[in-house]
Amino acid sequence: MKALTLTHPWPWAFVELPEAEAKRVENRSWEPPHWLIGQYIALHGGKVPTGARLAEAREAALYIHNTILEDETGDPDMIAADLSDNDIRRLCIPGICAVARLARVVTSSDSPWFFGPFGWELEDLIRIDPPVPHIGKQGLWDVQETATCMDFVRERARAARKAASAPVAPPAPTCGTCDHWTPSSPSMGECLLGWEAHDNLRDSRGKPTTAAHGGLLLPEMHAGCSCAATVGGRTGYVARRGEV
Repeated sequence: MKALTLTHPWPWAFVELPEAEAKRVENRSWEPPHWLIGQYIALHGGKVPTGARLAEAREAALYIHNTILEDETGDPDMIAADLSDNDIRRLCIPGICAVARLARVVTSSDSPWFFGPFGWELEDLIRIDPPVPHIGKQGLWDVQETATCMDFVRERARAARKAASAPVAPPAPTCGTCDHWTPSSPSMGECLLGWEAHDNLRDSRGKPTTAAHGGLLLPEMHAGCSCAATVGGRTGYVARRGEV
């Protein structure tokens, strides 16, 4: 597998930002070989910067905050003094931190990540976490096939792909419709969705409120009361006497 070494904090921008804002263009002054288009390449974070390299990393971090994330955060522009050396080091991810498919190479793009002259557009990125230690190089280089390095990369890439394709568990149900209410006495009702649905509730003024669990197996309330929980974004009610 071929690899590219990235200076910091660009590896962080590839793997830590939300998908909508994440970096998916790697800028180079040269084109890749034609046969590499469509192939997976490894993204490698270089050495943690010091000295002049640290100042360059700070400028890159300022660009990410002030240009890429500006619309999302609404925060005022940062200046160099806002970022300490430790702040920059926390954005550094050395080692092979991802593999991605080289989809195409462009010479112009509306992406704020594009600087040119050649933008390597990457898709289907798979994060490698924790990163695999590896010595980087300039240009396009080969990931070591010896020892266990490639085994680590392949194993972690497979695990990340499996996790991404796993079915997402449905959100925990929340109570609030009469469909989930059953009478337990002429004047009381129980919610079949249980106490979990009644945790972290808020009252009509938006303030946190709690329902005392006590020794009851299910939430129980008077039939004339309203349930503060919701289901499917709709506010429901506990059925009054005679409505169930």
